[in-house]
Amino acid sequence: MNLMNSKTLIIVGFVVIAAVTISSVGLAGLLFTPTSYGQNFLLQLMERNEDAALEYLTPAFRDVVRSSCPNAAVTDCFWVPIDAAWGDLEGIQFVRSDASGVRELFHLKWSGLPSPVSVVLYTRQIEGSYLVDGWRGFIIRAGAAVDDALLLGESDDGVVLVPGDGDE
Repeated sequence: MNLMNSKTLIIVGFVVIAAVTISSVGLAGLLFTPTSYGQNFLLQLMERNEDAALEYLTPAFRDVVRSSCPNAAVTDCFWVPIDAAWGDLEGIQFVRSDASGVRELFHLKWSGLPSPVSVVLYTRQIEGSYLVDGWRGFIIRAGAAVDDALLLGESDDGVVLVPGDGDE
């Protein structure tokens, strides 16, 4: 093996390592966005995993949960507006977020309902982590206008549980 081939092999190796590193960082950014946090939080609530769900809450929202929710539990609070007639949860779909990225609209599809239930999560970034700072909704979807009003905080329908006005 001559010296030129060794140098080429080393350069190609460094390029491959750099490419893998850069793509890994990009993939991690896609996997750990506020949306996936919101979806993961909703999944924890649906599975009634209290300890895991609490990890997704801002300190202010934890205080609201302790003072406002049955048994001071976020999972119990979440299940209050859900009617048994809705059936089983079939899916959680991220729909969109508002322009600021603070509010995220999700549709929860239930087996016993013809339309999804709209829920908005309020999120906030604290020390590099996206956390849930409240929610609004549990409205059986009546169309895009209802979703828009819910996402923008212009709808008083449904369940609202946020510290302050949710826009802090």
